Amino acid sequence: IDKFIGDAIMAFWNAPDPVRLYQHAAVLAAVRGQQKLAELREQWERAGMPALRCRVGIHCGPVLVGNYGCDEKMDYTIIGDPVNLASRLEGLNKKYETTVMISEEVFGSPAVAK
Repeated sequence: IDKFIGDAIMAFWNAPDPVRLYQHAAVLAAVRGQQKLAELREQWERAGMPALRCRVGIHCGPVLVGNYGCDEKMDYTIIGDPVNLASRLEGLNKKYETTVMISEEVFGSPAVAK
């Protein structure tokens, strides 16, 4: 997990250490997260608590990764168009009433396509 942004969580794989099959790891984390959230949602609803829902967008591509900021505030993170596309995919879940949306690049990667 990289950071919390409002009600969003930003996570990335393959930096600082290489992760073999990082696209698969991201999709697996999304699916397992949705499964666990479904279990918890049932418990929370039985207890009269609000039903929490989560949407996920996954994309892969070249990004800049490193420490960004200044002396007062430094953050190890990623920036680039692939980050923005993942965020837009997450938002499209609402329109299509889905929970996980992946890009064509992730879908076509050897790690996910099999």
